[in-house]
Amino acid sequence: MAALWRQNGRQSRKLLWFSAAFFLAAAAFSLLAGAFDDVYAALWLTLGIFFGLSAAVVLLLREASFSRTAILFGAVFGCVWCLCYTALVYRPAVSLAGEAGILRVELTEYAESRTSYGLAYGILTEIDGRACRHNVRVYLKDGSPDYVPGDVLTFAGSIRRANPNYRAALLQKGCFLTIRQEEAETCLRAGAMTFLRRARVLSHNLGARSLKLLPGDEGALLAAMLYGDKSGMPHDLERSLTVSGIRHITAVSGLHVSILAGMLIRLLGKKKGLLAAVPVSVIYAAIVGFPASVIRAVVFLVFWSASFWLKEERDPLTALGGGLTLLLLLNPFSALSVSLLLSFFATLGLIVLAPPISQALYAPLKRVKWKPLRGALHYTASTAAASVAAILFTLPVNMLFFDSIPLVGLLTNLLVLWTVAIAMELGIVMLTISFVFTPAAALLGAHIARWPLRWIVLVAKTTGAWRFAAADAANLYLALFGFLTLFVLLLWKRRRVAGKTAVIFALTMLFAAAALTAGERMMLREVQILSSGGQPVILIRGERISMVNTGAQSETAARALEDAMVRWNAAETDTVLCTSAQYRTQGGLAAVLRVQTPQRLILPAKSREISEAFSDKNPLIYRESGTVMVNSLSIELICADENLYACRMVGDHFSLLNLCGLKPEQIRPLLENRICEAEYLLLDDRLMNDSVLLLYLAQTVKPDRILVADFERTATTITAFLSSCWDMTACAYDM
Repeated sequence: MAALWRQNGRQSRKLLWFSAAFFLAAAAFSLLAGAFDDVYAALWLTLGIFFGLSAAVVLLLREASFSRTAILFGAVFGCVWCLCYTALVYRPAVSLAGEAGILRVELTEYAESRTSYGLAYGILTEIDGRACRHNVRVYLKDGSPDYVPGDVLTFAGSIRRANPNYRAALLQKGCFLTIRQEEAETCLRAGAMTFLRRARVLSHNLGARSLKLLPGDEGALLAAMLYGDKSGMPHDLERSLTVSGIRHITAVSGLHVSILAGMLIRLLGKKKGLLAAVPVSVIYAAIVGFPASVIRAVVFLVFWSASFWLKEERDPLTALGGGLTLLLLLNPFSALSVSLLLSFFATLGLIVLAPPISQALYAPLKRVKWKPLRGALHYTASTAAASVAAILFTLPVNMLFFDSIPLVGLLTNLLVLWTVAIAMELGIVMLTISFVFTPAAALLGAHIARWPLRWIVLVAKTTGAWRFAAADAANLYLALFGFLTLFVLLLWKRRRVAGKTAVIFALTMLFAAAALTAGERMMLREVQILSSGGQPVILIRGERISMVNTGAQSETAARALEDAMVRWNAAETDTVLCTSAQYRTQGGLAAVLRVQTPQRLILPAKSREISEAFSDKNPLIYRESGTVMVNSLSIELICADENLYACRMVGDHFSLLNLCGLKPEQIRPLLENRICEAEYLLLDDRLMNDSVLLLYLAQTVKPDRILVADFERTATTITAFLSSCWDMTACAYDM
């Protein structure tokens, strides 16, 4: 670990330790700010925590005065900066929450469609004529808005405080307010165009041009790789990239900046190439919207260029610390940004762990005399080392923020990373030619540029369909094996264990995690109940994913289905069953069918009103009570009226009775003279106020647990349910 303390034994890493302490202070503040309504209470608690930690640092690092000073200064500066940011930026923004009036918003991103409403990001510049300037997320009444960056919207609306939870990702973007439109808007087209907004428009236009030159999955993949534009990417391809572990190639990051810089260096030479790479990378960062990973890569490139021109020793860890410090100065809440954490942890793994693994893998390759084979083996060794280091160092972040973790990421990265640079360079050449002579660019795309992209798509879809391709983020096997592997590799780096032992142990852990995860998928079935604002959504894991009650508000059901299919690594949906007519007005079913084609679609009576729109789905219409079999699960439908059904689900390991949506006066006659016992009873929160009805249900249904659709009032019940049941989990999403 000495390399972390000093740079080749000569220079202390003061900036690195300052940045690490600054990051910990900002991360603690961000977590506590999400837990407390009073941000100043969170700040004082952060100061108290770091006062205790500072005392420990002083005791532990008595001999390393340079490191102790840097860490203490970083912690103190981090707390002070969080205080300043709160007073100058955060508090003035959230003080506007609760206000309403005529609002003026300048859009900074393209508006998005959410079927029943529109979503846009922008800058709030006026409230009833009063000037202000705050980043906001806007909920529009128009479900299909066509607004672009630079458009200025004026409308009557209300202002709310953004969700402070770190998973909501708004605070990390510097967006502390949300706005809900209440009346019709007026739009001034391109009324506030700036350089950054023109760059976003250029990014969108280049993405559309890519899709025209390369129709299909290949063009959508190229647009995502070059500009981070995923709007044209099909859902099945996006899911395959996620499950197979190569979705990072579509998130513009240091990989893309390094490819761009490498292309310039090859064309212009090292001196001129480095000189041109910095401004070009800054412009590229503006085009893709300045994500944290790209800012980190640009800072890295600046440090590298400066060390080259000044003929100083290059120190990647110091550059990493410099990039982290810059991002935290811009917004301390970004300490919990997923893209920032993934980028920095992956880069830290590449710097610390990848080189020794590469050297260990290179050693036996020196005996290979045939140069082409040795080059291919060297590529395999370096890619494997980088993949292992990045996967292990980002494992905690993936388990915290994501529902699934790829197990085949090492294999898929070996198969596709060599094509990423080729695909990007050919794409840049193709787009450049298209501005001069479009037919030549189309020929280049159809006959040359398409093939590396097609290879990536083929690998993603093939490996993404494997049963053991991904594991649940909560998989204890994966966590245990990942941390044990990282521990053994770090011991090997410090020469505590042999390199051969470390490699064998790492491979054994990987295969064991894959085998146990696949076995768990085959043996266990899982049910997940999601609160949606409409009818609860019930997802069932078996051979495939099945869904019951898709009468959810907006796209809640569709998002829940997509998340579950990634988490459970399912290739298709077996059954979609609606037990309510609410899908006709709230759009839940329409959103589901846009992203999935279920084997069976079962709808309630009077669904002929929408059957024409879904004629290709061949829905099965039920009008009377009856039983529907979903794999080994029996779902009994109990008709309450012509549009609403209760349902009783009976499986091998559980039974559940769902009475959500029913009125109190409907329930007693519905259950009389009927077998309705169930381990779990799912109710609306309004039914909890009728004590007589609850007593009747307790005597009739005899449930072990009662689940309530309004999860905010029953958090303890849900916690008890989670801890007491191994074959079924219930999760609440605050929409």
